[in-house]
Amino acid sequence: MRSPYDIPLLRFMYDARQPAEELAYREHFLDNDIRQLAVSSYAVTLLLIAMTMVDLSRLADEPVLVNGIGIKIILLFTGLGVARIVAIKRQPRVMDLCALLYTALFAIGLLLTYASNDYSGLRITALTAVFIYTAHFAFPVYASYLLPAMTILIVGEAAMILIQNRADLVLDRPVILIVVLFAQFMSMLASSLHQRARYSIFSALKQVKTRSGFLPICASCKKIRNDDGYYQQIEQYIAENSDAEFTHGICPTCAKDLYGDLGKRK
Repeated sequence: MRSPYDIPLLRFMYDARQPAEELAYREHFLDNDIRQLAVSSYAVTLLLIAMTMVDLSRLADEPVLVNGIGIKIILLFTGLGVARIVAIKRQPRVMDLCALLYTALFAIGLLLTYASNDYSGLRITALTAVFIYTAHFAFPVYASYLLPAMTILIVGEAAMILIQNRADLVLDRPVILIVVLFAQFMSMLASSLHQRARYSIFSALKQVKTRSGFLPICASCKKIRNDDGYYQQIEQYIAENSDAEFTHGICPTCAKDLYGDLGKRK
């Protein structure tokens, strides 16, 4: 059986396995993923509430913050709705689509916030990097389902900072783009490593479950039928499917049958 660590890491960015196996893999971790999504949504909700309260306290002095407040409220309720839908439907595909739509909406919200406020290069970089890392770690889905949102954000942000002629952004342009792309690369790498580790656990449990079931064995020659339908010697089958190694000897009964009293005297 091929080890998950022999499979290219790129194939753990998307659902590259057979549909039946992929569904079994996703459903094995589904309860844990739903809890993770719920906790992440509540944490983001609390953060958005805190940021909204701060903006409300400054609204009299900075009326332009009203746009950002509206965006945060929309994202707040959308996040809670996503967690609720996933908990009710309890399907991996629903979780994938919810993650894609919510992160895309969040990316658009960040771009609109940047466009309506004169944020510094440092703040733009920090907010973007935090969003990239949080999305990949908070949503228990493949990195490929988050790529549309990241593409929207990175391309839109690059266009925005390149078009604007603010002196501070002109100096920070290369740094912002390098940091954002590095954050995206590292988060995709971490997500793929996480998925490969989980798939390795799933494969090991699946193999243990398979070996603990019925093993077809020939009633005459005692060969075992393997997963491909071929019959193997029992020692060959066990050696290929476990860490056991065989050495040969002869038991007293067989020694007597084969050698008679000679075997006994010896």
